[in-house]
Amino acid sequence: PSVLECLRFGRQNAITREQLKIKTGLNDRSIRDEISRLRLQHVIINLSNGEGYYLPTEDEKPAVRDFIRQEESRAKTSLSTLMCARKFLGDDNMQLKI
Repeated sequence: PSVLECLRFGRQNAITREQLKIKTGLNDRSIRDEISRLRLQHVIINLSNGEGYYLPTEDEKPAVRDFIRQEESRAKTSLSTLMCARKFLGDDNMQLKI
């Protein structure tokens, strides 16, 4: 089965990357890459608690808000790291490439 086929609705049905590896036969990097690709079209939640990945239900909008805050924090950290590296190179004014 594909990664998407393994994902279920609801936090109680979350699946870990280890479980995804077993079910799909993919390695960890491939699973993370596939989740990133799928997130361009689907809301796939995973919180930093290690419970795994799942598709949220309508009742789980608070979890989606928590996920957004988590990912915004990660993005801010990544941008700060890039800014520091650009400063080192003397490229403070480089445009962010997305």
